[in-house]
Amino acid sequence: MYVAKRNGRNTYEMSSSSSNERIIKTISMENELKYALERHEFQLVYQPLIDLKTSDVIGAEALIRWNSAKFGTVYPNEFLPILEEVGLIVPVGKWVLEEACKQMKAWTELNSKASKIGVNVSPIQLKSSRFVAEMEQILQKTDLEPHFLELEITESVIQNSQESKKVLNRLRSLGVKVAMDDFGTCYSSLSYLKHLPINTLKIDKSFIDDLDEVGKVLVETIIQMGKKLNFDLTAEGIENEEQLQFVTEQGCHIGQGYLFDKPLPPEEMSRLLN
Repeated sequence: MYVAKRNGRNTYEMSSSSSNERIIKTISMENELKYALERHEFQLVYQPLIDLKTSDVIGAEALIRWNSAKFGTVYPNEFLPILEEVGLIVPVGKWVLEEACKQMKAWTELNSKASKIGVNVSPIQLKSSRFVAEMEQILQKTDLEPHFLELEITESVIQNSQESKKVLNRLRSLGVKVAMDDFGTCYSSLSYLKHLPINTLKIDKSFIDDLDEVGKVLVETIIQMGKKLNFDLTAEGIENEEQLQFVTEQGCHIGQGYLFDKPLPPEEMSRLLN
């Protein structure tokens, strides 16, 4: 029944042993996630951001992992949709922001080259009436200068452009930066660039993966457009030298991906920055 509802209603779905197993696992995950925060089962790892001109590590994107006593290490694509469904994404998202800001503050005190930390924000978080106030409280509590924090939003966040613009402008007034994540994967991308206070475009990994003749034209177009509009540009998912060479030649500013490093625990990231 629930699968049929997710598929648009007015349809049906046949039960099977495999679908039953998935549903039972999802229900079990829901129950475990209700206590994961108080059990300190969440962890942040950090994927390095690389200055493509100098090859320096200049920051990181914070990524959440769930170290479940029952399921082991669980990746975000599995548990974030469940957190959203059961109404836990706001408290967990707040925890992520506070932990990432604390870590960035520690890096700044070490005089590292880290100039920013990226944190993903869900649409539900941004819609919360208290989000901006809580963001301000977190910055004060961690004593982090706002310009070090870059909130990563997807285009689905900004479908209501007027409301989104108000929230993003309030964040800008705090001094926080905003990046549009997975840029280029939604048909309405360009219309938002003119009206919303965005600092960075993150070129989606799917474009970097597919650098055939047409793919190269698309990536080159995004980079040149972004540069003319004075956006910072980050290429996501760089996995080989050919991809690195192409985005560097096109003038992309920052790169991240497994070619440089996998997401690292805080202590390893700290060593890399220093």
